[in-house]
Amino acid sequence: MDNPHVPRDRITNLSGLSVMPLLPLFMLKLQAWEYHRNHRNRHIEDSKEPRDAVDILELLKIASRKGIKCGGASNSWIPPILVQETKRRIGVWIDCQGPMDNDDWKAVGFDPPLPRDKFMMDPRTQDFFRSITISFGR
Repeated sequence: MDNPHVPRDRITNLSGLSVMPLLPLFMLKLQAWEYHRNHRNRHIEDSKEPRDAVDILELLKIASRKGIKCGGASNSWIPPILVQETKRRIGVWIDCQGPMDNDDWKAVGFDPPLPRDKFMMDPRTQDFFRSITISFGR
């Protein structure tokens, strides 16, 4: 995992434990989900992927509710490569999980892409439906 360096002033202390900010934690959880999903020892990682998915949705809801947003001065310390990779992973997430929680993605500062492949028709199917619409429209 590519853990970013977290500046000391961004780390809080809760009950004697050092806690990193929610946004990079969310980004790293999305990274873990992708890693577990693609791991070659799939039978070992299968048990982790569903838990990662639940955690991602919970962290997304919390970040949305608290008004935590990617971008801006308060998160400028987060490495740009982590932000770019998170955006790519969100596309993979939406392709796998569907376009649920788009409002939460947007509230946290990510503009989720439209689902690809399995949620979209190929051009021949689109042409077929277009031809049917034209013939029934007359």
